[in-house]
This record gives sequence, structure tokens and C-alpha cells, in this order.
Amino acid sequence: TRSSLLQSGMVAGWDNGFMLGSADGNYTLKLSGVMQVRFMADLRDNSGGDDTVYGFENTRTWLGFSGNVVDQTWGYKVKGAFGSNDGVFDLEEAYVTKAMDGMTVKFGQFKPQYLREENISTGRQQAVERSLANERYNQDYVQGIELGFAQDNFKASVAVHDGFGSRNTAAVNQQSEFAMNARADMLLAGNWAQFDDYAGWRGQEYGARVGAGVYMSKEAYGTANPNRAQCFDRNSLPPPARCNSPNG
Repeated sequence: TRSSLLQSGMVAGWDNGFMLGSADGNYTLKLSGVMQVRFMADLRDNSGGDDTVYGFENTRTWLGFSGNVVDQTWGYKVKGAFGSNDGVFDLEEAYVTKAMDGMTVKFGQFKPQYLREENISTGRQQAVERSLANERYNQDYVQGIELGFAQDNFKASVAVHDGFGSRNTAAVNQQSEFAMNARADMLLAGNWAQFDDYAGWRGQEYGARVGAGVYMSKEAYGTANPNRAQCFDRNSLPPPARCNSPNG
């Protein structure tokens, strides 16, 4: 098998992760993952219960693979994570990208460019968790399409999607009639790669950037109905009564 792979020109190795690919680089597969295990303790006084609570937690475990197909302008990524409480594997990202003339089109399920802190990987945070402000206002994953534009010192993106936090939802079961967001960033010093994490090491090149994001959405028509998809189920005859109501 090894001889066959060598004869076909297939290459394998380490490129910030284990990688397989064709000799011309048009077909690649890169494996990645993160595991974060913690010991946590909560020490309290006069709580009315157990004042000392502690234990171990598998906070994050995710696996992903990415690469390109056909040629190096077509990319893809699929990533899933195991729940910290139940161990259930859940899809987080699944998208395809197409690069062309300084622009990139992304479609599928992904994190749009909105809050910078949320777009930095969980494996590259400075502290044990993101800030409370980020947890309150972050975009989570969406289903939609995003257009990105990049130059040496400027980046911008616009996305149209089903609304923040719409991952793994059906097309007819949305809480937003329309949603979009945009973000622009300008590099003042250094290079973009410096901002893939929060670490700034002694002797490293100085870097500075500024940016801002905006989000707009229109609430779904009528009363939000988490079971709206059932109204479009052909096997549901007669349809539920709520489907015939003005807000159904």
C-alpha cells in the first residue's frame, strides 16, 4: 500500500496538523482537534447547601478535518464537538469556500465575522474562557453565505444567514425572517497572522489592528414557533391546529 501511495505521488506530513494530499496540492485533507480537561472548584460560605463543590470536567473535545478539492481555490471544513455533560457529538461547522480575485465566498454552517473574540479559536484563548460580554452577545454558528474581501492591510466581510445561533436548524424552522451582519478590519502594524491568538511574546513584531461589526435581523412573521417545521410535514394530515392560526 505504501508503494502504491508513493507511485501515485501522494504526500503526507505535518503542516500545523497531520495532512494528506496529492502531489500537486489540489486535493488535501488536514486533521485537527482540541481537548480541554479541567479541575474546577467552587468554595462558598453559608450557601445553604454544600459549601465545597469540586470535580473534573471534559470542557471541550472537538474533531475536525479541512482542506481543498478540485484545485486550491475550493476549500472545505467539517468540525464537530462532544458535549461536556452528555458526550453527544454535535456538528458545529460544515462549509465550502471558493477563492477568486481577492474575494472568498463561504457557504454552509460557520461562524460569521462579527465579534473578534468569538472568532479566535477556543484553543488559542489567553484566559480559561472568553469574556462575559462575549458570551452575552456572540454570534455562535449560523447557516448562510458570506462574502469576504481582503487586501494587505484591510479586510471586510458581509454575510446573509438564518440568524445568530441557527446551527443545525431546518430551513422552515427559523426565528428570523431575515438576518445579515458585516465587519471591517484595518491592520495598522504587524501582520494578520499575529492576531490568530492573544499571545504576544517578548521580541515579537509589534502589531495593531482596529475593526467593527454590525448585525441586523428581522423577527420571523407572527409568533415564533419552535415546531413550525411540522406545519410543512406532508405526513401530518390533518395539520396541527396551530398551523391554521394567523400566527401559525
